[in-house]
Amino acid sequence: PERGDSSYRGIYVAALAAARRNIYIENSFFSDPLVARLLMHKAREFRGRVNCAGLGVHECAARRRQAVQIYLVLPDTSDKPIVDAVGAADFHEMLHLGIKVHRWNPTRGWSASRATASPPRRGCQVLNRAAESW
Repeated sequence: PERGDSSYRGIYVAALAAARRNIYIENSFFSDPLVARLLMHKAREFRGRVNCAGLGVHECAARRRQAVQIYLVLPDTSDKPIVDAVGAADFHEMLHLGIKVHRWNPTRGWSASRATASPPRRGCQVLNRAAESW
């Protein structure tokens, strides 16, 4: 965050703490490590609520993935490359936890971090095929 511009942090923290089923963030920048850590904490919380009694390993893993309803919609790049690098630092762990990251590039359209059950939009591509197997 810019110096003196930390008021959004309180709003994000309060909203994330109150979230019970889903989180949807659409922003032009994503660079605050605290918000990234809170999102990952909530993903673990959502996954932990799944009762896997009587389920096989694969079924349980699928249900836990489905329980994470956290979406980030961000620009593919911004006019501040260092902000982009900081924001993307936790994407691998976020994807592993089931957080869906969608990137927008005005010239190419949508890019999705993982495949979904719905048919892809025109211009949609899977950025991380490994995420499909989680």
